[in-house]
Amino acid sequence: MKRVFRLLASWFAGLVGLKLSHLFPSPSKFFLLRKLKACLDLSSGMSVGVDVACADFKYRDMFKTQRYVGIDLDRDNLTKGLALRARPDDVGILANLLHLEKVPPFADVLVSTHTIASLPADQQVYAVHVLAGAVLPNGTLFVNIPTTDQGMFLENELRNRFGAVSRTGYGNPVFMKIEDFFAYRTGSKNPLALAAVGLASVLCYLLSFLEELRVFRFHGVYTLFYCRNRRGDETEERFGPIKALSQLCIVSPLSE
Repeated sequence: MKRVFRLLASWFAGLVGLKLSHLFPSPSKFFLLRKLKACLDLSSGMSVGVDVACADFKYRDMFKTQRYVGIDLDRDNLTKGLALRARPDDVGILANLLHLEKVPPFADVLVSTHTIASLPADQQVYAVHVLAGAVLPNGTLFVNIPTTDQGMFLENELRNRFGAVSRTGYGNPVFMKIEDFFAYRTGSKNPLALAAVGLASVLCYLLSFLEELRVFRFHGVYTLFYCRNRRGDETEERFGPIKALSQLCIVSPLSE
């Protein structure tokens, strides 16, 4: 019976394009993942993709770049990701995102989801500037932050660095209550609970499409910045800065 429930949970997860380990019933997360997938699909063929707060490389398969660099503060997560999901040229770096300001730009596409929210409020705007500084000319930045009254100011600042900037508020407060309800339930090992979470994920996935309508995004809890065409002169050097960053602390073949 346990096997049946686990298979059911896996099937529900597959319906929304996720793996069982990704299950987290949240309309706002599904909204963000759709936007992220569209962004990364456009990065196909680019050289270096960087995932800040990559956890255990759980979104590795979404990256279409030639190389993948995962940055995280948890050594165990990086080790697990490198062991289970990494490809031959992938790199895992144990570092704080603010360390990125110590090296030249190296990312053709840089992704940071729900990372800025973990920082103190007075560091969040600065952290976005640090991430933007790690993006190569003509590159892309995809980052979300908690909605604040500095959103317009930050958008204008990013427009000085990128040729195209999209700012989207999302995370309907009512929908967020669903996320809060499940926040402490997705870690359950009970197969029946997993199946219930899987079913809830499908329902939340459908609900997330309502956030495509502007009326459902008023007073959104999060703000997504999708920035393209980083201004500046092209450079051929990409992997050198990664090696420089790796000197801070690394969990990958580069340290061998």
